[in-house]
Amino acid sequence: MGLARFLARRVATFVPTVIGVLLITYIIAYSIPGDPVRAWVGEKLLNPEALERVREKYKFNAPWYEQFTFFVTQLMKAELEDPIRHRNVFDE
Repeated sequence: MGLARFLARRVATFVPTVIGVLLITYIIAYSIPGDPVRAWVGEKLLNPEALERVREKYKFNAPWYEQFTFFVTQLMKAELEDPIRHRNVFDE
């Protein structure tokens, strides 16, 4: 009984800790000045229409909480993609 209680407590503290670390990291990255899409794709993608498509696809035009939800959902599904090479970042 003691081991089950210990494991339950560890799991109960692990989940909020992971969510908290993700949220704090995301808020720090969100608060950095500048255009995150331009910084992410670099100078390779200068077409304004293409930049707008990247913003729409990755929800950079949405409020921060929708962006965070999208990011965590994509992270859990392991579907984070490089916008230039169109490859999954977990495949590298």
